[in-house]
Amino acid sequence: MRKALIRESDGYVENVIVADDNFPAPEGRILVESDSAGPGDTWDGTDFVRPDPPPSPEDPVRVPQLSADELEQVRALLG
Repeated sequence: MRKALIRESDGYVENVIVADDNFPAPEGRILVESDSAGPGDTWDGTDFVRPDPPPSPEDPVRVPQLSADELEQVRALLG
């Protein structure tokens, strides 16, 4: 059976393994059968939740526009 190896403390899926029902969970971990869980997911006690994907390298970095006064304040702070 495919099982998610989950940290009890925060529900983080550390790994996915193939094990039978007699396989003991390591200390501080639980095993939950799943066909869809993956490392990095979290277990909320009912469902597996995938993390948000990282930003794409093609996504431009948005820099806020500063007013002239704000720009002067930044320059003064930077010396």
